[in-house]
Amino acid sequence: MSENKTGIEQEVTSAVFAARWIMAPMYLGVVISLAFLTFVFCREVLTYIPELISMTQEGALVMALSLVEMTLGINLLLVILVVSYQSFIVNLRPSSEGFAKSNAIDLAGLKSKLIAALIAITGINLLKRFLEVGGGAVEYGGAELFWFIAVFMSFVIAWVMLAAISWLTTGKG
Repeated sequence: MSENKTGIEQEVTSAVFAARWIMAPMYLGVVISLAFLTFVFCREVLTYIPELISMTQEGALVMALSLVEMTLGINLLLVILVVSYQSFIVNLRPSSEGFAKSNAIDLAGLKSKLIAALIAITGINLLKRFLEVGGGAVEYGGAELFWFIAVFMSFVIAWVMLAAISWLTTGKG
């Protein structure tokens, strides 16, 4: 009976292990979205070219911040894609204890980097909003600016909490 159970367990383990390839089309979809975002980025650059002659310093700064913000977002998506694919598709292998990873990735460090990227993106977005308000281009009410700041601060607090937890559990920041 026990040998039969081991055979069934082995079959279930093999089926679960093979099921990870179900995610492959989703990763392909993320690659396609990266191509779309690259197209949008290039289109954005092209829309700024005719405005270069008459662009003010604030306008140039907002343009640069918009491009940096988009680049950070694309990089964030790329990091998630590569790490996810590497962790869950390529480097998993069945073992007698379950699943083993051939190249372990520091997930705590990855979380910290992802939140740092989100902080940078929301910080740039917040700075753009303040520049737009200061330049008189856009009128934001107090409630809108409050929520921009609240979202930014929530990412900062989450990053500090993750860093504290990492420091407490591993002894390193």
